This record gives sequence, C-alpha cells and structure tokens, in this order.
Amino acid sequence: LQVINNVGHPCCQVGIESTVAKLVPDQNQLLVFRRGGVSEAALHDVLNVQRGLDIAIVYAQKVVADHSAQNQVAPGQLLTHYAPDVPTFMVNSIPTPTTTPNPSDQDIHTWVIIDFNRRLRTLQPVVAAYLDLSPLYDTRF
Repeated sequence: LQVINNVGHPCCQVGIESTVAKLVPDQNQLLVFRRGGVSEAALHDVLNVQRGLDIAIVYAQKVVADHSAQNQVAPGQLLTHYAPDVPTFMVNSIPTPTTTPNPSDQDIHTWVIIDFNRRLRTLQPVVAAYLDLSPLYDTRF
C-alpha cells in the first residue's frame, strides 16, 4: 500500500472501505479480496506501468463463514465481522416533535445515532453521540 499511496492518484472519494489485496508472485497475480477506494486502474498503473511488471489483477471469490478454524485471509470474511456486540436497530421513520422520545425513555441518553441526510437530527441533543454521514444527502462524501 505504501507504493499505491505514492502514485499521485487522488484520495478516495467513495465509501470508507480499504482495498485489500495479496501479491502472489509465483502466479504473477494480485489477488484482490475486497474492492475499495484504490481502483483496478490504479493498481495496474503502479504494478505494470510504473514498475514494469506483468501482474494480472484477479478478484477473489467472496467466502463468508459463520465460524472457521482457519485464519481468515482478509478482513470481513467472517459473518460476524461487522456485527456490533451491542443491541443495534435501524430506524426507518423520521421522528416528529410529538414522537421524539423523552430523554428518560429507554435509556436514550446512551444511544449512538449514525444518520444520513439529517433525518434523525432532532435526537442529537438527547443521545450520547450523533454522526451524520452525509448532511447534504450525497453518497460521494
């Protein structure tokens, strides 16, 4: 990744995931386990154009397991990789002044809200933490 970071490509403008890959020299392959902000074109540019190598970029078939005695090759391959260890809920409705919970209700002061387009902003003053991933309703930021 240090090589990729030095090629002058712009910073990732999409998502929060990193590109996870493994170089397999004896097969002249770069095995990509997870697509992320580093594009196939950028990988090709660094390996084959700038370094003069002949490396094929191959995408690994995604394997997700409930449990495994084997070590995982890349992050995110266990079914529980992104599973929080606290009760988690998806809220599908926008609270109105009449439906906004009272701070004493259901321990709302311990809640952490991850919002999108400020839909749940009325809860910000009464929860433990509030983060809006895109106040402008734009998935590119």
